[in-house]
Order: sequence, then structure tokens, then C-alpha cells
Amino acid sequence: MVLVLAIGDLHIPHRAPDLPAKFKSMLVHGKIQHIICTGHLTSKSDVYSFGVVLLEMLTGRRSMDKHGPNGEHNLVEWARRFLGERRRLYQLIDPRLESCFSKKGAQRAVQLAAQCLSPDP
Repeated sequence: MVLVLAIGDLHIPHRAPDLPAKFKSMLVHGKIQHIICTGHLTSKSDVYSFGVVLLEMLTGRRSMDKHGPNGEHNLVEWARRFLGERRRLYQLIDPRLESCFSKKGAQRAVQLAAQCLSPDP
């Protein structure tokens, strides 16, 4: 099953119409990374996926962008360098959202995403 999920991260399942529906539901980019690391689908996988979706909303970026600059293909890996430093949190926020949120609300949302993406959420 891990092989199917790893391939899923490369968009191959979308080209394989005969792939069982139960596998397609697992093929969320952020979820793949957690499943491959642990080998299991758990509630932690769902928490991790929520963290990825929250990061996508906050940053305006996709979870995977193979056309982005080097070091920025994987949203979670790119964001981790900002998540640990309170003063850098605002560098994560999509500039288009600048006037649409409170600083405190943005800080809480980024902290929640960081907690969801931690190895032990």
C-alpha cells in the first residue's frame, strides 16, 4: 500500500481510472508524507492533513509545486523554517490576505498549523 501512496504523490492515480476508490481518498499530498513516514493511516494522518490544508490557506501556496524555486517545492518543508520563530510567522502569510486578518488571529492559525504538522500532534 505504501508504494501506491508514494506513486499517488506523483499524480499517477489520476491517470489510473481503475485505482480503487479507497486508495484515491488517501491521496492527499500532505497525508502521503505522514503515511510514508509511519506506514499507517491514523487520526494523526488526518491532523497532519488538516495542518497542510491550513498552511495552503494561510500561504496561498499548493502543498507541492514542482515548478517553484529550489527549496520551495514542498510547502511543509518550506514553511518549517518560519514556524519556529514568532517574528518570522508573518512571512508565511499570503500578502493578498494582509488586510483581512488580525495579527493575533494569524499567529494562532500558524501555531495551529505547526502543531498539526509536528510528529506528535
